[in-house]
Amino acid sequence: MKRVSLFHIMVLITGILSVINAQELQVSDIRCRLTHGAKYIGSDDIALYKEGSNLRIILGCYQCSPFTTDFDITPILNRGSNGAPDSLSVGIDPVVPDSLKNMEVLPQWYHLMFTIHDVEAKSVYLSCLWYEGQVELKESVGLKDPGVAVTVDDVDYNIYEAKHYATLINGKGVKGGLTIPSEVSYAGKEYPVKAIKSQAFKGCSTITSVTIPNSVMAIENEAFQNSSLNTIYNGTNVEMVHPNAFNGTPWYSNQPDGIIYLGKAACACKGELPEGAEVTIKEGTLSITQNAFYFCNGLTSISIPEGITNIEESSFMGCSDLVSVRLPESLTTIDRDAFQYCSKLSSINIPSHVKYICGGAFRYCSSLTSVNIPEGVEEIEDGAFYFCNQLTDVALPESLRKIERDAFASCKLLSDIRILDNVEEISYGAFLACKKLKRITLSEKLKYIGEAAFCYCSDLSTIVCNAKIPPIAIPNPDKTYFYSDVFHDVDKQNCKLYVPQGCEEAYRASDLWKDFNIMEMGTGIGEVKSEDPLTPFRGNEKCEDAVYDLSGRKVNFQFSIFNSQLRRKGIYIQNGKKVAVK
Repeated sequence: MKRVSLFHIMVLITGILSVINAQELQVSDIRCRLTHGAKYIGSDDIALYKEGSNLRIILGCYQCSPFTTDFDITPILNRGSNGAPDSLSVGIDPVVPDSLKNMEVLPQWYHLMFTIHDVEAKSVYLSCLWYEGQVELKESVGLKDPGVAVTVDDVDYNIYEAKHYATLINGKGVKGGLTIPSEVSYAGKEYPVKAIKSQAFKGCSTITSVTIPNSVMAIENEAFQNSSLNTIYNGTNVEMVHPNAFNGTPWYSNQPDGIIYLGKAACACKGELPEGAEVTIKEGTLSITQNAFYFCNGLTSISIPEGITNIEESSFMGCSDLVSVRLPESLTTIDRDAFQYCSKLSSINIPSHVKYICGGAFRYCSSLTSVNIPEGVEEIEDGAFYFCNQLTDVALPESLRKIERDAFASCKLLSDIRILDNVEEISYGAFLACKKLKRITLSEKLKYIGEAAFCYCSDLSTIVCNAKIPPIAIPNPDKTYFYSDVFHDVDKQNCKLYVPQGCEEAYRASDLWKDFNIMEMGTGIGEVKSEDPLTPFRGNEKCEDAVYDLSGRKVNFQFSIFNSQLRRKGIYIQNGKKVAVK
């Protein structure tokens, strides 16, 4: 990590955009990720140049808090499926004194991360409106080890000495059958062939068959697409097949309808499934290719075996008859749009090891009524549950740190949401148009609430905000929403806002909160009458006192005051006394 003082910040002049002896790279190689929302930036915002073993990155769009004193710049090498570095992320974090972090000044972007793919580099030269200088990478391999090219029997390979493996990169000169060697020799050493790279045989009209050795683990995107490949031998150890690897080949055309396997990968679901199809992916499968079951309308049930760690992008998108999904405990990631438009899916059990629920994962799952989100998930990405308009219950984990834009937008039956203590940001439109939402509990660490986050939550009547410093509103730089007010269409004067003791004055001074009916916790609660006992436990004794939240609503779960075994943290009322559970 490199820290850059403001003393070193230089304002760019127009001439810096003209880089001598530099190769301009495509903007499509860049993905920009903003902490306050995600954005794909265009040519007007960024320029990327390749200069020898350096990258020059010119940003024209970055803004941050005027209280910034330093910047932390961290280059991070990301590794692909074969273990080699395949992309670079550069995190840029402004450093703001603690005493000023929560001032109601509205930075557009406070953290920036962009990812650059398929470029060889060992350092980054960064230029923007607030900094110009070199950022060295920690690993000498750089962004992508270019490898050493060798040719064996008219087939080109790359040798990666540092990682001790080889990849097949070009076989378009092959005539007839090809047996890929398990190892390639270079400088007196043998290197196992682990992957067949993207487009290696694409469009090759002379290849008829290929024998894949046990060393090969990955076949990348479009590797054999539109070639004359007719027969595949072996390939039993292949773990990953990327999209369109065999599309347009005789081999693919000759496969029977149904799931096509190669080695340990489920490559695709070919043809139309019969109505009411129940599919079990065979044991030992380690991956399901992206888009494999794309719009398979006959699929009603899918069972996925242990060993699979990732539900790839759009894997089950548009499976409109899917009602039952069994996910393995080995799963760690549900990728973008994985179950989008699965309109009959009513419930799903997300396994305990899942860390990432990516953008649009369950978007338009219009029958989904409940979902558990396990501990360990830190971020619910943009639109993950967008328009799940039958969703009535969602339990958020304590590990959660951020709720991305539109994550639960248009979940029209969601009535109560409890955001636990590690969440620091609720992004733009996160709960937009949740029209039945009556109560929200906001975390102690909450700092930012995005534009229109609770817009059109017209039934909202109670907010419990545990943050001692009033969270601030942040605008959406994309201007996506018609209304910028976080709580547009909420009856603020009649909506009770409970805040920590001693914080009422700060909330009344906040533009975001000043119009609410504000009261400090422990005040403003009417007479609480015990109804049916909840029979919670006090050690080995039963307690007949009912438990209520701060709005006087009875809480239906067991807990122990003395042992603090409450399922939900917060402040509660029992027997006329306030009970704080941490």
